[in-house]
Amino acid sequence: MFQDQRFFQDPFPFFKGNLHCHSQVSDGKFSRREIVERYKQHGYSFLAFSDHEKFVVSSELETPDFITLPAVEWATDHVCGDIWMQTHHIHGIMGTQEMLRNAKKEPLHSGDSMPRLSWRGKATVKEMAAYFRERGNFCIYNHPVWSRTEPVDFGDLDGFTALEIYNHGCNVENHTGYADLYWDHLLSQGVRIHAVATDDNHNKGEAEDSFGGWIMVQAPELSRDSLVENILSGNYYSSTGPQIYEYGIVNGTAYVTCSGVHHINFIAGGYVCAGYCKWSQDGENSLTHAEYTPQGPAGYIRIECVDKFGKIAWSNPLYEEMGPNT
Repeated sequence: MFQDQRFFQDPFPFFKGNLHCHSQVSDGKFSRREIVERYKQHGYSFLAFSDHEKFVVSSELETPDFITLPAVEWATDHVCGDIWMQTHHIHGIMGTQEMLRNAKKEPLHSGDSMPRLSWRGKATVKEMAAYFRERGNFCIYNHPVWSRTEPVDFGDLDGFTALEIYNHGCNVENHTGYADLYWDHLLSQGVRIHAVATDDNHNKGEAEDSFGGWIMVQAPELSRDSLVENILSGNYYSSTGPQIYEYGIVNGTAYVTCSGVHHINFIAGGYVCAGYCKWSQDGENSLTHAEYTPQGPAGYIRIECVDKFGKIAWSNPLYEEMGPNT
């Protein structure tokens, strides 16, 4: 059965941020300083710079209203001849000060490069995740559809905080940005994992890949530790447009309150035909609340708020506590 769960009840602000961003340190178009200024102009409060294979701290770019989360995107590739068949892109983001203090190995330092690993499928994914966690970082699995990997290729994602279910750069490049079906596959198998929407932010293609996907973190203050703690606990939502004001489940009924949207999807696991879609009656963005009561064991429920332009806000999952009467 579902225990009562409520998100965004605290009277704390939301902070808008992008967790996947490339600069001139690797293959991005803009310098890190230029990127910070661009994102500040679009209402963002934080960025994770995740340049390829190199961990760089950019605290000199921070201001009282904008912070950076040191990170790195680490890849291992499956190549057949001259053809790039698959790749794992694992995202390591610096954890809290407590996580760094308790790290089993020396934390990463600015300028550190990631070692090159051979392709061993799921075994390499686990090795990369362990490498990050042992050094006080948390992990995200990036853009699996673009990478031509499937859940069978990366296993149960043990030790990962989130799956990247929307990557704006991948979507404007070749429409491989959405991975919500993969998320549902993992959730239905009992894997408890959050989701994130991001940009990627190379800005070297035909269309700009900035400001298209983000997360909104509710936190008491704008600091690295506060943001990371609330990301790890799932106290945020992901979006390409709409806003989620509150969601949860009370007395067995899931609910959401949001900005005006065209329809709201409750996606659930468990039995055939579980879930529900609530539609606005006028075909406009006039729907701001919906509820759903599952009729059997569902395992999880997650919520999507979709406007008439196809922009989506995703909640993190509500989990059913499985017991003898479930």
